[in-house]
Amino acid sequence: MSTQDRPKSKPFLRYRNGKILFAASILLQCIALGVLSFRGYDTYSHIFWIGEWHRLWNAGIVYPHWLPDSFRGFGAPSFYFYPPLTFFLTSALYAVLPNFSPESIGKTLGLLALATSGLSVWLYLRWRHPDRRGSQAQVFAALLYMFAPYRFFDYSVRGAISEHVALIFVPLVFWGIDLFAERRSPRDIRRGMALLILSLALLFLSNLPTAAVTGLGAVVYVVAQEKKWRLSLLGKLASAAIAAGFLTAFYLLPVAALFNDVQFGRLWLPVSILQSSPFLALFSGADLMINSYILLSLAGGCILLIGYWRRQKDEQTLIRHTEFWVLILIVFVQLPFVSQFLFQHVPPFTVIQLSYRFNILLLVVVAVAWANEMDMLKNTAHPRTLRRSLASGVVMLWSLGTIGLVTLQMADVHVHPHDLLPIGEAPEYAPRWSRPYYDFGASLSAPFANDSEYVIWRGMSSNTVIRDTRHPYSDSIVYRAAEAGSLLLRRSYWPTWEASLDGEHLSPAPDSLGRLAITVPAGSHHLIITLAPEPSARIGAWISIFSLFALIVRWKVIPKTKSGS
Repeated sequence: MSTQDRPKSKPFLRYRNGKILFAASILLQCIALGVLSFRGYDTYSHIFWIGEWHRLWNAGIVYPHWLPDSFRGFGAPSFYFYPPLTFFLTSALYAVLPNFSPESIGKTLGLLALATSGLSVWLYLRWRHPDRRGSQAQVFAALLYMFAPYRFFDYSVRGAISEHVALIFVPLVFWGIDLFAERRSPRDIRRGMALLILSLALLFLSNLPTAAVTGLGAVVYVVAQEKKWRLSLLGKLASAAIAAGFLTAFYLLPVAALFNDVQFGRLWLPVSILQSSPFLALFSGADLMINSYILLSLAGGCILLIGYWRRQKDEQTLIRHTEFWVLILIVFVQLPFVSQFLFQHVPPFTVIQLSYRFNILLLVVVAVAWANEMDMLKNTAHPRTLRRSLASGVVMLWSLGTIGLVTLQMADVHVHPHDLLPIGEAPEYAPRWSRPYYDFGASLSAPFANDSEYVIWRGMSSNTVIRDTRHPYSDSIVYRAAEAGSLLLRRSYWPTWEASLDGEHLSPAPDSLGRLAITVPAGSHHLIITLAPEPSARIGAWISIFSLFALIVRWKVIPKTKSGS
């Protein structure tokens, strides 16, 4: 085939048509991002958290583990468990955009995360192809990472803004491994370790399911490398993961220590084989939009896997085996019986829809495949090689499917209409002492006259006087009672609540529904109640500080000492 003939060949026409369809898909998604509100299945809690973090930042609380307004003012320990990075970013955005609503702040961060994730994968691809820097294929691959169907689904249907932020760091993990594997310069080992530690730490602080999926993908990616490097790379990956864990101990240690003190059991539900696998979930008739997007993404992965397998049989030297084995992982864990087994028996897969999230790895694989195949298309005339270039087919499938699904969303078409969830706390973060109602606020606030009443007297005396001054993490209560009784506060019980009556220590306790109650004597008294930090959070913070200091010494002081000697 001559150079003049190539633009007329079917593969080139396929790539051209794929670009046209994908451009149309991007245009439609951009219009939809402007038109559609930031309201998905998870958005109701994210909008609440954005507003609550902003209020607590203004009160001088930089890292609010406890959210006092959760469940109609009873409070919840949500950020002893949920990764905080996203909400540090939203609070920082409020400093620049103080007049924005929480929904607008969330939408702005989602768009910034979208653009930044495209930049991270573009930088990774530029490094992978140093001889083709500035290539249109790398720009197109970065756009593919930004506007694949899973990304729009993640933002508009699920409303999972923290996962959107985490996708910035996923390509950096594989970049760090490649720095180890290829070692183009003497400094690549240090750069690879630094990049791995940083990206894994940021993943831990952004979204734990994404970190789990990326970690498994990284292990498979390393195992698929050349045998002589395999053990060395596994050791470096493990070392980086441990270092990242120590750096983020201020967050991870409380998660481990307090895991059984909230109602995470809500996330571990029996799942039928029909609902557990993206291959079958669409036919269950439930969550049709979610399952349509996921099946569309998975279909693209299956096409690429078949193409890689056929090419491996014919021309093994022309593909990266690493991406082939990552594709096998992506498809395998979503097979019907496999995904059901993982849901039921293997943590952390028991968390709903974790197997679906393996499509996160597919975003990286498809972006890399497109850049690789565009290089191959320009540098080879072998007809069989051109015929096996299936990234364009994936792009066309994804573009057509996304255009159809986004159009349905913009037209507000629903087979099973559903009401949006109210803005508020996620029920799995309720303390374990509370009853497992869905709406804790309505259930627990029945004895209170209104949402502004924070403390009530429980006792025989009818001439009790109560004056309550409430702060985010404390209450100051002055009362006068003729007989002993108890005070019921508009607070959820948590073990670190501390109470002092006229300077003497009292022990708060949960009532039968998990509300904070304190038995107090008769007379006139001043009661102060405060929420102390969890010991695990303090210990974790010191571990993180020490780990950061040790890494700085390792990177800066030791190399200088060796070079000087």
